[in-house]
Amino acid sequence: MAAAAGTGAPPPPPPPLPPSPPSSPPLPSDNIFDHIPAELLLIICRFAGLGDLMNLALAIYPTLRCHNLVPDLSIFTLTRIISEWRGRSILSANTSAASRMPVELWLQTADHLELADTTRLVLALGNRFYNFRGRPTRETEDRLRIWSRRARRK
Repeated sequence: MAAAAGTGAPPPPPPPLPPSPPSSPPLPSDNIFDHIPAELLLIICRFAGLGDLMNLALAIYPTLRCHNLVPDLSIFTLTRIISEWRGRSILSANTSAASRMPVELWLQTADHLELADTTRLVLALGNRFYNFRGRPTRETEDRLRIWSRRARRK
């Protein structure tokens, strides 16, 4: 009778799992912005204002892109930015209604957009919205090309 009672008993619990190895720390980064949460990046971008948004966005573009806060950098946009930096425009005189709209109206529109949409608008309008101070270094141009290439590989 005792043997019959022992066969109906549940099996013993499995042994505990061995402790997991400690996770490796994140790779060190030279860019302190890589460790800032997206919410704080949004606040920083709002305080930067539209006048300095492009300079900030291009300085920390990979960080903003990781958080999906800025659009991919297309080859057309990259070429236009570099041309505008060099003082040459690759576009002919644009006579569309959007190009004749006063910047103040664009500023009002951009004020109501999310950061990614504001960046798209600023990139689309080009140097009507921003003015880079001085010529970019060769390193900056190379970085922009790398970021644009990475966006195309996705």
